[in-house]
Amino acid sequence: MTYGRCECCGKGELLQKHHKYANYKYRRKLYGTLMDHLMNISYVCADCHASHRSPELTTWNEREFCLALGISPRSKSAGQA
Repeated sequence: MTYGRCECCGKGELLQKHHKYANYKYRRKLYGTLMDHLMNISYVCADCHASHRSPELTTWNEREFCLALGISPRSKSAGQA
């Protein structure tokens, strides 16, 4: 945790690390430390992080994650529409 301004609502308070491409065990196995790449992280307040209702809270699918990091998808389902 760190102190600063929430990237969603702009409140200045203690912030949590939000993974745009959610940090699940399977994804961590596929992408390792890339899950913690700065492009995949937003710093948000507890209210925005817990609710996931804010339209400003970015969430990515695997293709968006890979595009942002300039890497190829590693799951079998990533290439499917």
